[in-house]
Amino acid sequence: MESLPILIGSCLCGKIRYRVSGNPLFINYCHCSNCQKASGSFFAALQVTDIDCFEWVEGEELLSSYESSPGVNRVFCCSCGSGMPMVRQSHVTIPVGTLDCDPGVKPIVHIFTSSTPSWYEYTDSLPCFDEQAPEDFWKPWVSKQ
Repeated sequence: MESLPILIGSCLCGKIRYRVSGNPLFINYCHCSNCQKASGSFFAALQVTDIDCFEWVEGEELLSSYESSPGVNRVFCCSCGSGMPMVRQSHVTIPVGTLDCDPGVKPIVHIFTSSTPSWYEYTDSLPCFDEQAPEDFWKPWVSKQ
């Protein structure tokens, strides 16, 4: 029997740690203006994982959140300010930079590209969507679980 990968992640100060046990679904590059502000960059690299594969290991009490848009709560460490995984109904969105190891998957798409700064040049061949990708785009990756 093949064992599932285990990914460990943490915040900058190391007071919050989490574990992902299972195969990540995918990574996307989100260029929306909120992700730009939250990441301090021109996009956020976000890994999406099934909620049943995720657990906080340490420091969950140090988490704080901010509702950046209706229904979207950005989670961060109240000690160092690092963006942390956002737990949603069926999945967890993980800022890839908080992983302490190789995520095991590659990015598949650029979304909300209508908010991309004019000076940014796309240098890969990933599909780009001005807003959110259509629901059928995600099916091949979500159905792998």
